[in-house]
Amino acid sequence: MKVLFIIPPNYIGRREISRGWTIPDAGIASVAAFLREGKVQVQVIDLQVEHLTPRQLEGRIATLRPDIVGITALTQQIVYAGRVAEMIKRINPEIYTVICWSRVDLVDGNLLKKMRDANCKHVDFGVESGNQQILKVIKKGITLEQARDAITWTKEVGIKASANFIFGHPFETLKTATQTIRFALELDTDYAVFSILVPFPGTEVAKMAEEGIGGLRIETRDWMRYDKHAGSALSLKQLDRTALERLRRTGYLKFYLRPGKFLNVFQILNIKALPTLALQMGYLKVSKFQVGKIK
Repeated sequence: MKVLFIIPPNYIGRREISRGWTIPDAGIASVAAFLREGKVQVQVIDLQVEHLTPRQLEGRIATLRPDIVGITALTQQIVYAGRVAEMIKRINPEIYTVICWSRVDLVDGNLLKKMRDANCKHVDFGVESGNQQILKVIKKGITLEQARDAITWTKEVGIKASANFIFGHPFETLKTATQTIRFALELDTDYAVFSILVPFPGTEVAKMAEEGIGGLRIETRDWMRYDKHAGSALSLKQLDRTALERLRRTGYLKFYLRPGKFLNVFQILNIKALPTLALQMGYLKVSKFQVGKIK
């Protein structure tokens, strides 16, 4: 099997941050390394480095003849990613396009149809919250209605959709967090991910937490605990860490313990790893000899 990852050019953001030099996509590199360990043939075309023209890119793809193509698609890359999807269809309609990331305010029915026609199977959206005021506070730049539209259009063209949500935003309360869970159920995507905010050093969130803005509090300086799923780096004055973890568990349980959703868990997780994951995320109690019930 031949797998090709394509990283579109990033015209804004990274170069301003990095003062002209390019930051490699560590996520793609990690996945590529993992696949190569499994004896899969992997190639990466990083257009932030190679600066290929569309004709040159088309030639490279045709020469490599991949079975699967993965295209990253962050905010400023979505238009280019759509063009690459069209290009793949012209080269070979049978090439399997796996997944991309996008924003709910940057897709429409026409773009999603092009992605579907290029064999795109799954789009992952960052929705973050089900409360409009929280979205405004975090400067997400989207509306709940845009999220509804994007998910509806994605379903209509036959692409699977995922939505990502975060608990622990500045000024988050039990009410706003509960609204997020309800909104996730309303959107009814194929998959949903519920995380807890992480105050990575140097970010605006970290600065706000240092000053206690919005009730944010940094709980530890231990880098090993800075993880959005199994970490414990942040809490809020109005929602302690235990409450945040309970909300995350509730989100997952309410979303996936429904008809038509439960089996989706086994499509995205390694079943053998479920006990370990459950322990890390606080789903199970552990004694010296046994694993207990859900809290």
